[in-house]
Amino acid sequence: MTSIVIIGAGTFGLSTALQLLRKGEKNVTIIDPYETPSPLSAGNDVNKILQSSVEEKFYSELALKSLDLWQNDPVFKPALHETGILYTTEKDFAYFKERKQFLDEKAIQYRSLKDQLDFTKLIPSVDDGSDQSKRFQKWEGLYQQEKCGWVYAAEVLRLIATEVKRLGGKFVRDAVDEILYDEKDNSVVGVRTYSGEIFHSNKVVVAAGAQSYRLLDFEGQLLAKCWTVSHIRLSPEQAEKLREIPVVLSLDHGFFFEPDSNNDLKICNEFPGYINWDDTIKESVPVYKNLIPKEAETYTRLFLKKFSLSFPINLLA
Repeated sequence: MTSIVIIGAGTFGLSTALQLLRKGEKNVTIIDPYETPSPLSAGNDVNKILQSSVEEKFYSELALKSLDLWQNDPVFKPALHETGILYTTEKDFAYFKERKQFLDEKAIQYRSLKDQLDFTKLIPSVDDGSDQSKRFQKWEGLYQQEKCGWVYAAEVLRLIATEVKRLGGKFVRDAVDEILYDEKDNSVVGVRTYSGEIFHSNKVVVAAGAQSYRLLDFEGQLLAKCWTVSHIRLSPEQAEKLREIPVVLSLDHGFFFEPDSNNDLKICNEFPGYINWDDTIKESVPVYKNLIPKEAETYTRLFLKKFSLSFPINLLA
């Protein structure tokens, strides 16, 4: 009968609450200033990549375990889109060696791409006026055809929140201002919110993402960092050409997904990432802007041009 408070109702907070309740905990309270999905949660998005093979074998094993939930759990399954992932590179061809070894070991279906035609079959051009002969020259790729793709991230947050409530979890709309400690032994005894309400608990789980710096001193071990995401509204004809393509993950440029239900193509310029440094407290603190830096827009347009996906319209951040 442990009393548990979870700070933050994003991906980690909701997942933790669900698993605790499924394992028999009866007193779980989640505190977040917004309804699920929170507009500030990194998980509040139309799509996120679901990989089952990454650079390190340890994390690949974990990913395969989580895949069972995505494929079979009624809470997670509706959000899964198993489209496959096309990993591409123009430079680091040795990158594929260990990934292939892992996929072979797990008998996961994939195929190597070295021929220009292999790429163009998977990723059609929507720019009919472009020179198709220049696409994918000197490229290599690995197309993992199963056990990966993307998930509708915001929807699965809503689904988890619904299940957490059904299992007896409590949601509080407020922001935690302070973690409370017993003065005698320095043990955690609860939290105080900005509204002044105190929630007593035996355990506190901090799942506040980039806002965690407000609650604990991490002694320089964490760095809040963001990457830029853009969306382009396609015409119905353009969107149809790219419907059901695999997730494209370029080691050199970033990644993009098939168009969503609104015909929006989402592109992530994955490099180099940005911080928002506060020199007073010596921390990178979160800031929320519907803008991207000019250099990120330039790199994003270059990325799209590589795939003959350039459009004569503005990027919508």
